[in-house]
Amino acid sequence: MGLHATRTYVAVFSKPKRQILDALEKKPMHGYEISRRTGLPLTGIYTHLRELEEEGFLVRERQDRRIMYTLSGKGRLLVQALH
Repeated sequence: MGLHATRTYVAVFSKPKRQILDALEKKPMHGYEISRRTGLPLTGIYTHLRELEEEGFLVRERQDRRIMYTLSGKGRLLVQALH
């Protein structure tokens, strides 16, 4: 298994990242809202979001002063496969 495949596996199957993906399945959200809905500490949310975005599971978009996160097509397929 290559480094990229290993990173993807870890990114997807850690519990916090699964919680984030599940939350974003419902609607796009900003980091604070994701933290509130998942119960994950805000300090760790942005690391997880960055890693999920780097792996292509999330899309980030600035709306006014907030950065909103939404599942990418790849992210939606993953969430469906995990359920």
